[in-house]
Amino acid sequence: KVQWSDGLYRIYGLQPQEFEATLEAFLDRVVPDDRGQVHRTIQNALHDRGTFVSLERIIHTSGKVLVLESRGQVLVDDGGRPAKLVGVCRDVTEQHQHELTNAWQIAGFKLLAASAAKSLVSHDDQQWTSLFRAIANHLGCDGFTNYQLVDGTLHLVSIFGFDAETIAKLQRLALGEQMCGVCAARREFLYVPSDRLGDYPEGAALWKMGVRLFVGVPLIADNRLLGTLSFVSRSRTSLNESEREFVQAVGQLVAAAQAQKYYEMAIADSERRFRAIVENTADALILYDADGRVVDVNQQACDTLGYQRRELLEMHEQDMLTLSPYGCGSNVDAAVPTAPRLLEGSGRRRDGTDFPVEVRTNVIDYFGRSVTLAVVRDTSQRVEVERQKRMLEDQLRHSQKMEAVGRLAGGVAHDFNNLLTVINMYAELVRMSINQGTPDAESIDEIQDTVERAKGLTSQLLMFGRKSLNRQQPLDVNAVVERSERLLRRLIGEDIRLATNLSPNLSNVLADASHLDQVIVNLAVNARDAMPKGGQLHLETAQVHLSEVDATVLDVPPGEYVELSVADTGCGMDQEVCSKVFEPFFTTKQVGKGTGLGLSVAYGVVRDAGGAISVDSVPNVGSRFRILLPMTKQPVERCHEVAVLAAAAGNERILLVEDERIVREATSAALRLHGFDVSEASSAADAKQIVVDNDGEFALLLTDLVMPETSGFDLANDIRRHYPQIKILCISGYSEIVARDQCASYPFLLKPFTTQVLVDKVREVLDYRGLEDQGYDRIE
Repeated sequence: KVQWSDGLYRIYGLQPQEFEATLEAFLDRVVPDDRGQVHRTIQNALHDRGTFVSLERIIHTSGKVLVLESRGQVLVDDGGRPAKLVGVCRDVTEQHQHELTNAWQIAGFKLLAASAAKSLVSHDDQQWTSLFRAIANHLGCDGFTNYQLVDGTLHLVSIFGFDAETIAKLQRLALGEQMCGVCAARREFLYVPSDRLGDYPEGAALWKMGVRLFVGVPLIADNRLLGTLSFVSRSRTSLNESEREFVQAVGQLVAAAQAQKYYEMAIADSERRFRAIVENTADALILYDADGRVVDVNQQACDTLGYQRRELLEMHEQDMLTLSPYGCGSNVDAAVPTAPRLLEGSGRRRDGTDFPVEVRTNVIDYFGRSVTLAVVRDTSQRVEVERQKRMLEDQLRHSQKMEAVGRLAGGVAHDFNNLLTVINMYAELVRMSINQGTPDAESIDEIQDTVERAKGLTSQLLMFGRKSLNRQQPLDVNAVVERSERLLRRLIGEDIRLATNLSPNLSNVLADASHLDQVIVNLAVNARDAMPKGGQLHLETAQVHLSEVDATVLDVPPGEYVELSVADTGCGMDQEVCSKVFEPFFTTKQVGKGTGLGLSVAYGVVRDAGGAISVDSVPNVGSRFRILLPMTKQPVERCHEVAVLAAAAGNERILLVEDERIVREATSAALRLHGFDVSEASSAADAKQIVVDNDGEFALLLTDLVMPETSGFDLANDIRRHYPQIKILCISGYSEIVARDQCASYPFLLKPFTTQVLVDKVREVLDYRGLEDQGYDRIE
């Protein structure tokens, strides 16, 4: 028989009349898993006739499970047989739950302490995977995911408890995608038991996979989202408060550890990049203390100075650097400001050679020491570039000056030729009316001789200004030199020895043969005058290649060139004279010994051929002129002479076009004197109108090339298109058009000319037959 107190009935939630207190009825109220243990405890107490203590779970009438603590004692009769069992029961459900929770938490943190010790200091993802699996087991979960946030996207780092197909789909998630993405987007702890999975659209996918519980925690450190850690269960449907707090604590611990991991990796990466920059910089880096002793260097410093690292660490900064205005070692002196400075000076290599440097210094902290960081830059290349730049600037200024002087000289020569033409033709007309042998005839002859000398002067000016008529053709420079040797020997005299060294298999060049002869003669005469007591004149040819740099200095395109050098052992020239030697009328000779145009003509001829000429000279040693002409693959042409019949007079009708009145009148008078019917025009427009008015009844168009508005060349082309039977003869003192051979289809006569030369040329053109439909070949 069992008797219960009213308090025990209340614990069970029963009324005395509702429950018959028997041992069997009591055991039926015990949770089935605990019944065997309770029954054994009672039996053992009866057997031992002693006390007992039992902890059992019973089922309350509400269905709630309670934990009771039972304490009792067995009473015996006079015979020592068990007669009664008395005791008390106490509801310890809340206390027991606290004890279980504490035990679970202690077990969890022991787990963290044991497993996380390796994971928190490891960068191995496998260590973290092992830890997360252990935590999942402790929570009663059967899966987890760990994501890392990279560039705004969640990247899967480790996962457990999912099939391969699911894992493939979860590799990358956007913020807000899937439950992990929602946790990351909200940046808050996300606990979703089974009865709330339906509240989330993303929860449907988990439910289909059998998941009934999701708990996720964002990994945040220093307010920076690093990723997420989440656990799922297919058997458990919820977590208690203690378990939820444990998951959050795990998340904080993992976030802090991973942040430390990222910081360490970032620092290590920064150190690697810094060291890579230091070691790969083009500048030498030298650190030295207040006494100037070197404490560290980079590899570039070793390469620049030629020392091993260990050798530099035993040296003083002044052993390798000499800087102005004062030594770098004083940078760390308290009396000197420690602000960054820029210094210039020289460095000294191991072999003793010095080189220019630019040094930037700054005082920095180096492992607790105040040291100077010197960034040493070898400026050898910059100094050389600046030197070449100055040289190129000088060359440009010289070229511009020579071009300007050439234009001036050409313009003066053109106007002067017009005047000489008039003087010469009127002198001839006067001479024809005076008897031979009279004083007046001798005066006229003197005038004509002076005109001839002036003509030679203007010819040289035109060649310098590159405005002269230039017939470029393929030439063999060796042949030109050989052809000139006999003349040169007569020019330089017997006390100067002439030597030549001609390179075989030399390429041809494009140049005017007579002009190149003139260049060689001019240089030889200049060399002769530099050797009044005799010496040696040496002519040499070679084929050379000009690099981009060398070609830029000489103001010509890079490529293959034929070189002709003319060297002497004369008095030489200083640098100032060399810089002016090609200027017209510049001479160091005595008055009356030269015009100062010889080297100017050489300069103009060579430049006109697309080449370059330079001079190297040392006072009292000699000079060497170097001519470079671009090579050509065109073969040397054989000379063909065209025989034409020249007559002294005629009666054909000629249209004369000349904008200079005095030249036009003198030319017209000379032609009329020899029987020609001459019509005059002062411009191209007048000429066209005269031709139209006369229905093209002219045998010859005699036109100046340089005229305002429309050139003689354009006028000739227009006349030939409409009146192909009219023949053309061009005249000019100079013309860039002629120099460029744009008038090669028309005969040309260079001013100044005599009346006889003019009449002969007119007759020659009028009588020439052939190629009328295509134009004329030039007749010299």
